[in-house]
This record gives sequence, structure tokens and C-alpha cells, in this order.
Amino acid sequence: MGGDANCLRLGKRQKYTQLMQSYSHPLAFDTKKPIIARGQAFLADLGGLLGQISGDQREASFLLQRLSVVIQRFNEIVFHGMVLISDLEKDGRSRVNIAY
Repeated sequence: MGGDANCLRLGKRQKYTQLMQSYSHPLAFDTKKPIIARGQAFLADLGGLLGQISGDQREASFLLQRLSVVIQRFNEIVFHGMVLISDLEKDGRSRVNIAY
């Protein structure tokens, strides 16, 4: 069974290799858990490629710093929105339109 799963996974990667070269794909991060080994390898590879393009080998570190800031900003927006909605619900307003 394990061999079959590996063959399917490799087939899926080969199938989508051409698309992955043409399109960017979204990333999702679970902020409660550490990044798994495969995710760390992806980010290291991406940082290495950015370093080759820019000529600055610190690009991998810069990438991780930028991701950290983006996650922190997102969490701040979500937290702020939750507090705002909770305060408005206390005031008796049930429907809220929030634009960020």
C-alpha cells in the first residue's frame, strides 16, 4: 500500500510540474504549529532561488522575516475585527460591514 501511495504522489507531482512552472500558488500557514520539514525545505529552496536572482544569499532569511510580518499583521487584523464585532454586538448591532 505504501508503494502505491508513493507512486500516486509522484504521478501527481509530475502531472502538475508544468503548471507549477507557469503559475504561482498560494501558501497557507497554521500559526499554532511549527512549519513541517517539507514546508521548511520549500521555503529554503525558494529563498535560495531568490538569492540566486538577486545575488544576496540572505534572501532566505529575508523571506522568513517577511512571512513572519505578514502573519503577524493578519493576526492583528483578525483580532481587531473580532474585538470590533464583539463590541458592536454588545451595543445591540448584529450586522456589521467591515472593510480592511
